[in-house]
This record gives sequence, C-alpha cells and structure tokens, in this order.
Amino acid sequence: MLKNFLCVFFVLFGLACGAQVFEQHWVETFAWQGFGTGYTDKFEVFGARWRVRYRTLNPGPLSVTLFDSKEAQVLPLVSRPVKRRTMGYEQFKHSFGEKFLFVEGSMGGWRVSVEEYVDSVEEWKHKRWVNDQPDLERKAVWAGAGEREFTYEADGAWKLEYEQKSDGLMQIQAFNQAGELVFDSFGSKNGLQSGGCIHTAGSYTVKITTSDVAWCVYALQTLDKKSH
Repeated sequence: MLKNFLCVFFVLFGLACGAQVFEQHWVETFAWQGFGTGYTDKFEVFGARWRVRYRTLNPGPLSVTLFDSKEAQVLPLVSRPVKRRTMGYEQFKHSFGEKFLFVEGSMGGWRVSVEEYVDSVEEWKHKRWVNDQPDLERKAVWAGAGEREFTYEADGAWKLEYEQKSDGLMQIQAFNQAGELVFDSFGSKNGLQSGGCIHTAGSYTVKITTSDVAWCVYALQTLDKKSH
C-alpha cells in the first residue's frame, strides 16, 4: 500500500515539476532608455514569440528600427514625427542571430524593451547568454567643460558613454566618417549618465555643444584578455 502511494506521489511530483518547466510567460529581457538618437546593445532571443515595446516619456517624435544581423533585414517598427505621446509594440516569431535597435527620439526621452514568451529553460538560456557577453574596458577618456570636438578611431564595435558633471543644457553627438549621425543625446542635470552602442569600426567625431557645463566622456570596447 505504502509502495503504491509513493509511486503515485513521485509521478504527480514529476508532472508538477514538468509543468513548471514548460509553463510559458512573458518576461522583459532587455531594456534601454535615452534622450535623443542611438543604437542599443546587440541581443538574442530565445522565446517562441518576442516583441519590441516602445514609448515616449514625454510628447515628442519617435522612430524605431530593428536590425537583424543573421537575416540581413532592416525593419522599421514605428515612425511618428509628430510631437505627441507614442506607445506600442511589434511582435515576432523566434529567429536566431544577433539583433539591435536604432532609436531616433527627442530630448523628451524614450524607452524601448524586448519581451519574450519563454519557459524556464529558455529563460535560463537567456541568462546564460547575458552572462557570457564579454566585459568592456575604457579605451579613451575625455573630460572638460564647454564645447569640444574630438576623434576616436575604433577597430571594432564600441560604446560611447558620458557623465554630466554640472547642471545646464548639454548635447553630445557622434558622427561616422561619412558624416552620418550615429549618436545624439541631451542632458540638463548634474550626475546624468547615458550612452549608446556603435556597431561598426571606423573613425568617429564626437561633438559636445554646451555653454560651461562640465562633462566626462568614455569610449569602451571589448576587454582584451591577452593584455590582462
């Protein structure tokens, strides 16, 4: 009798565990926020379905474009040039390969995120992928106050970060060698930290427009493990 009871117990326990493993739910796996224009980090998805959710933080224009490296696709998701609040999402089926977003907004601010419909195994795969991403190190640092323009030579993908050191309106832009805008951000408060990714090697011009605001700018690239 006891043996039969234990058999039933373990069968039910196994079914319950299996149900938890394969129970799917929506979860936010990536998110970015900015004030202007820029590229997000690269990301991969593991859920059977996934979506890009977007919204403006204040009334203002918003454009979001999805770049799919494996499929060699460029997909416009939303383009709202009018100065009003915008929110929504675009949903997709699972596809392999790295992806990233290009967001064009205003100083009113925006937020974009990736949500995936995953079970616990797929969620674990996502966390492992995030943990496996290489560390970044600072390759160059610039600091000062007021307007400035300088050049950075990138031998691969890199990330531009900045920190505002005093109150006042400041704009920081980055242009590639062809003069195309790849990053544009606004700030007004001391302590603001922001940045964006640039996914192509090359020569870039970074331009800071302000009156007497103090700032610090960093160029980061993948950590060179051979030198550590």
